Amino acid sequence: MKHARRWLVPLVVWLVLLEGAAWIVDAATDYRYVLLDRLETAERSSTPHGLRRPDWPAGTLRVRVPDRGEPRAEPYALGGRVIEGAWPDAKQELVTPADLAGDARPRVFVLGGSAALGYPYRFEDSLAERLQARLPAMRVVNAAQVGWTSGQARGVAERIVEAGFEPAVFVVYSGNNEWIHWSSGPPPAFDPALQRTLATSRALAGALYLGHDLAEARPPEDDPPSLFGFAHAAAHPDRTLDPAHWRRQRRAFLAQLRANLEAMRELGEAAGARVIFVTVPFQPRLQPSFHHPQPDALEPETAERVRALLAEAIEAVREERCAEAPIDDALALDPGPPLLHYLKAECLRRAGAHEEAMAAYAACRDRMVGNLGGRLAVNEVVREVGATAELVDAAALFAQYDARHARPYHQDLVHDDCHPTPRGHRLIADALARRLGGAPLERGGDPRGAEAGRGSAAGEGERDGAGVAASASMRDEGSAAGEGENGERGAPREDAPRGAARDEGAHP
Repeated sequence: MKHARRWLVPLVVWLVLLEGAAWIVDAATDYRYVLLDRLETAERSSTPHGLRRPDWPAGTLRVRVPDRGEPRAEPYALGGRVIEGAWPDAKQELVTPADLAGDARPRVFVLGGSAALGYPYRFEDSLAERLQARLPAMRVVNAAQVGWTSGQARGVAERIVEAGFEPAVFVVYSGNNEWIHWSSGPPPAFDPALQRTLATSRALAGALYLGHDLAEARPPEDDPPSLFGFAHAAAHPDRTLDPAHWRRQRRAFLAQLRANLEAMRELGEAAGARVIFVTVPFQPRLQPSFHHPQPDALEPETAERVRALLAEAIEAVREERCAEAPIDDALALDPGPPLLHYLKAECLRRAGAHEEAMAAYAACRDRMVGNLGGRLAVNEVVREVGATAELVDAAALFAQYDARHARPYHQDLVHDDCHPTPRGHRLIADALARRLGGAPLERGGDPRGAEAGRGSAAGEGERDGAGVAASASMRDEGSAAGEGENGERGAPREDAPRGAARDEGAHP
């Protein structure tokens, strides 16, 4: 017994010292929150998120604050593409109502995921900061969180109201992450829930954080997907998916998205706050398998024939023989495989038929299984809920910008998988500012200010037939009329034509 005490007492002392040191390091670096955020994103579930309350200390809100430190030595890249001007290390801090008490201006809270946060760009390039510059009479607070679903954004909205932050406006820019936790494969090798429990200790949280960093430093897979193209999707089809199960899942997730948005609208109305919903622009040329392998056939009775035609089409498109690609024959048998629509879009893009190509890319993105799929259906839900409150149709706004400047596929506005560039955030901020009575900062902006009417949709006709046609065949799965989208090519061009705030179509 005495021998046990001799080593037990020093061990306890060392553990206490280690835990104390870990608390000090965490206070300076916030590594535990980064770990918990990673674990939250890594969770897998076949059920959509309803209300998910944040686990922050009671009465607090995590908000984005100005960047600190130096940029990374290595440029930020995604899918083999360097994202120019990126600053992917956004800084966030906990605040309380008392921290904002000295500012009597009405408060605008931006809610959503990483696109709403302004990831992966600098603080001053984010939507919230662009909006703040246009609304000096209001206080804009960026309460968006990386990777969070609409159910989690709903929890943040509830915290804002219940903790006494006194919102005047909610800007809800959510819908990118509805399927971020969904997977048709096996669960992760580690248990995120167990790790979250272990991370109660700051010392264990530090060990887990380092372990995750080491795991991320491992060599990448032999054939990682590029951001654009179809080679990876062609080489790695998902033939384990049950199409009927996925259709049910898709409907369930879209229904929960609608319920979450409606709950945020009701919460805002009860608190006396305006609620403005924002549709989610997307990267039309994203590799179909970038986040999840995609099925190459969804109808069992025609699967063998469709796969044979798809193989012929892939070979023809690779060899620049689009005229010989039997894409339409395969689509007539089974319109479900996303890759078929992507191949059609590639052929149309090469032929210079950009409007038709956009329709085909949008159809691909709407049919994609898993994270960042269902783009047209998501935006239709946002539009329908926004029609009962207020709406800024950023997806239509981006399409109009592309058409005005002859820059198809969101070349200036989305450079990665789903996040607006600084220019894209400026366009959205201008539309929001007009609705809230502020002044756009872009040259050529519309001087009319915010027009009256709930859920009004200036420029609705410019959603263009591309999105409508692309989603028409999906209406039985919860999708309806969509929008024309666009995006990609080169770095953000600060010298590109301005005046993009006119005819926002984003429903100012």
